[in-house]
Amino acid sequence: MTVSNIGINFANNQAIKSLASQIADLSRQVSTGSVADTYADLGSKAGTSLNLHAQYNALVNYVGTINGVALKTNNMDTSLSNITSQIQNVTSAMLKLSQGGVPNAGTLAQIQTNAQNALASIMASLNTSVGGEYVFAGNQTDKPPIADTTAAGTNVATIVGTYSSSATPAATVIANLNAMTETQLGYDPGLAAAGNNTFQAAENVTLNYTLKADGSTFQQVIKGLAEISSLQYDPNHPTDFWALYTDAQSRLTTGSTGVTTAQGQLGITRNQMATLSTQQQATQLTVSSSISTFEDADLAQVAAQLATLQTQQQATYKIISDFSQNSLVQYLS
Repeated sequence: MTVSNIGINFANNQAIKSLASQIADLSRQVSTGSVADTYADLGSKAGTSLNLHAQYNALVNYVGTINGVALKTNNMDTSLSNITSQIQNVTSAMLKLSQGGVPNAGTLAQIQTNAQNALASIMASLNTSVGGEYVFAGNQTDKPPIADTTAAGTNVATIVGTYSSSATPAATVIANLNAMTETQLGYDPGLAAAGNNTFQAAENVTLNYTLKADGSTFQQVIKGLAEISSLQYDPNHPTDFWALYTDAQSRLTTGSTGVTTAQGQLGITRNQMATLSTQQQATQLTVSSSISTFEDADLAQVAAQLATLQTQQQATYKIISDFSQNSLVQYLS
């Protein structure tokens, strides 16, 4: 065999190895659907691909966080609706009594029963928990905001009762109700110092969904319901009775307005969350498509390239075979 023949054989062998390597890579792409097995194999595209994955993961985390908070705020909204409904039931019933006269005993008793039931229901709503976290407790989520649900009723009744038992003027009774501490209303001692409920909903976007059970709105509602629940008519002090009756109505009316406002503010936050979630899910699709562009194989194109290379491989084998036969004939000649 001549030197030139050796060179030709070497070149042919190199061509066969190159074709085999390319065919193996394309076959892998067809099998896995990926351009490369590792980021390193992506070459200059690796950095961009890594950045896209980081962006995608951040978007997934934001949406997941929003979904978790949405579950809490949905329950908060339901609780606020219940509180409003309970207040309205009592205030509507209170309108059945005419101011200034001797109240109908049966009607007053029914109003007191309604108020007691409403108070229990509202306290349960303010102690709502989702996944073991109390949603009206600020960031002190491991403790119910109203630790003692009987304290308010008991302590308010004691203060209200003095208008009759001690002839305490209604104005003084009202002032004493206004001066009640959170502890007297049954709130957890640590609630006042609890921080806000905030979370990162998107890059550079932090949302606050804090509604604490010790807010002035809720305190007014609790005092108003406890006040009317315990208010008994004393014919010796009719003016004071009606002053306290009116005070309870005023607290409930003010409280109802406050709850409606709070629910509206929460609704704004919930709408922001929904908008951000929709935007980020759309961005997820865009980023996912970009990742696919860098990492996913074009199976149709790869299959065509694979067929071409396999044809070239067969042709190269044929050339080598023919060349070897010709060389053998020349050698024997």
